[in-house]
Amino acid sequence: MHGRVLPTMLGMFVHLRLHTEFSIVDGANRIDVLVSEAHADSQPALAITDLNNLFGAIKFYKETRGKGVKPILGAEVVVSSPFAEHMGTARIILLVQNNQGYLNLCELISRAWTQNVQRDLAVVKWEWLVELNAGLAIFDTMNFIKPDVSTLCIGMAASMGA
Repeated sequence: MHGRVLPTMLGMFVHLRLHTEFSIVDGANRIDVLVSEAHADSQPALAITDLNNLFGAIKFYKETRGKGVKPILGAEVVVSSPFAEHMGTARIILLVQNNQGYLNLCELISRAWTQNVQRDLAVVKWEWLVELNAGLAIFDTMNFIKPDVSTLCIGMAASMGA
């Protein structure tokens, strides 16, 4: 967030993928500075999506609420492929939509760090994401998940009460 938002877009722009000082390798943005700039630009909301953690969530929540900016909590997570032919991992963005989403994101990250660390990275298993997707908005920034398949898998999980 180095420049100012164009005047015609004031109040309409919201950062939805942003790493902070809590993504030590991927970002150095300080939460207090980010929130102050978002407030100065009249941005109605701001999201943080640190890599595989929610360490900045409380500081971010307090800062945004104090400045009148709506906080959107999330994380960029490493997820394993749901497809046998693509046995790799990719990063996706998970944004919290409600309290259940926050609890599910906490559970996904906790499971990844305690049950599935690969090459020093916590990896969320696809099955966990299908199980714990309620209250989460999922954004695939690298076209890792085929839209028809991910919608089908996530939709089926939701209809089955996952």
